[in-house]
Amino acid sequence: MKRTRSLTAITAIICCIAVLAGQQVHAGSIIGWGSNANGLRDNIPAEDDFTAVAAGNAHSLALTADGTIVAWGADTYNQVSDTPAPNGFKAIAAGYEFSIALAADGSIVTWGRDNFSQVTDAPEGADFVAIAAGGEHGLALREDGSVVHWGRNDDGSPAPQGNNFFAIACGGAHRLAIAGEENTGAVDSWGNVYWGLIPVPSDTDFVTVDAGRAHSIALKSDGTLVAWGAVGSSSISKGQVANTPDDAGYIAIAAGYYFNIALKDDGSLVAWGQGTSDQTNVPEGNDFVAIAAGKEHAMAISEPGSLTLTSPNGAEVFKTGTIQTITWETDGNVADVRIEYSTDDGAAWIPVAPANQGNTGSYDWLAPIANSEECLVRVKASASLTGADQSDATLAIYTCALAGDVTGDCAVNIADLAVIAAEWMQCEYPFVKEPLFKGDINFDDSVDAKDLMIMSSYWLDATCDACNWCGGADINKSGSVDIHDLAELAGTWLLKAEL
Repeated sequence: MKRTRSLTAITAIICCIAVLAGQQVHAGSIIGWGSNANGLRDNIPAEDDFTAVAAGNAHSLALTADGTIVAWGADTYNQVSDTPAPNGFKAIAAGYEFSIALAADGSIVTWGRDNFSQVTDAPEGADFVAIAAGGEHGLALREDGSVVHWGRNDDGSPAPQGNNFFAIACGGAHRLAIAGEENTGAVDSWGNVYWGLIPVPSDTDFVTVDAGRAHSIALKSDGTLVAWGAVGSSSISKGQVANTPDDAGYIAIAAGYYFNIALKDDGSLVAWGQGTSDQTNVPEGNDFVAIAAGKEHAMAISEPGSLTLTSPNGAEVFKTGTIQTITWETDGNVADVRIEYSTDDGAAWIPVAPANQGNTGSYDWLAPIANSEECLVRVKASASLTGADQSDATLAIYTCALAGDVTGDCAVNIADLAVIAAEWMQCEYPFVKEPLFKGDINFDDSVDAKDLMIMSSYWLDATCDACNWCGGADINKSGSVDIHDLAELAGTWLLKAEL
């Protein structure tokens, strides 16, 4: 089932992009790629309740669903060790060697390197709704739609005036904001004007924006991308502008130092620009909900959809070698479903063979060799346990050597005969019988499958009497249709007799 994402539900949380409060509605696990310097990949926390990620020069931040901030990577200026204690934070941003967080009460908290007062000059107040961190400067958006910046400002350019801004971003030494109505508008840029950062595109239908060291990127309301800057020097032009995709369907963006990442509406990732540390080799999959880009590393939050196992759900009895259909329902975006079974009440799990392909909602399973009443079946999204579901109770799988055990209950009885009789006429019957008397229940001068079917229909009837003569199935006239009549029928099946 495809899950369509919207910009109001997903915000790209990166080193330089604004994070609007109230938009972090997804939670999942973090996947990282690119540079592993300072343990940027190795030290990614393993929890699966993260709602936002942010990537700086050589450190990373993540925000959990309960508002706790986790930091890892380089700690030269305490940008990791001084991370504030849990306090209900709702947004994060990572700059070059410092960080910013937006508290639940709308106030701003900063820590890390302070060489341009990017920490100590953070604005006061509790009316902020978004934050952004750049090279050595910060930017924040107030509830009234106005913006304020602090930290390094080499050219002394002031923040733009007005109170209709709704998105902000910081680059290496430049800042961006979008002003307009109903969350679409035009881009304003100030600060560094080199490398083609000025002028900005004249379109008025942008919905979000981000900035790298020497380039900017914006997302339009129709899902297309626009990038500019990074001109005039081969040392800064790494394809982060020239190689921008020209298709549509994008819902979030993240700009790194010299590369970009974009999230598509099907949950997949696209990257372009400098790839010296494999930062443009994005992970496969379509369950991503948020992205972040740093200097040469990147992260995404993976939130697989959930699965509900509908069959088998417990108490079933399967015979080894029979085909049993496993079915499930999907909520959200799950591209591939992995199916496993256990014969020891979940202590160990074994993948079904052959492996399930894709997500069709059903799988025909060849019941394995087992003799256990503690079997379970489990479905999950690929190799992740997030959103997995298993049988509500244990089921049984038996291996039986009885060839006539059609029903798989390790016994040959009337239930097996009923199955055989019901399916008998579905196959071509190749024999032509000579007219026989004994066992010819339907009086067609032959003893064949039709007679067996009639006998089966009366097998469990009440005792035969004058009013209920069992249709002639009471061959030996004992007053009941039982195994003795079957013996009589079988005894005449392949024999010729005179009428």
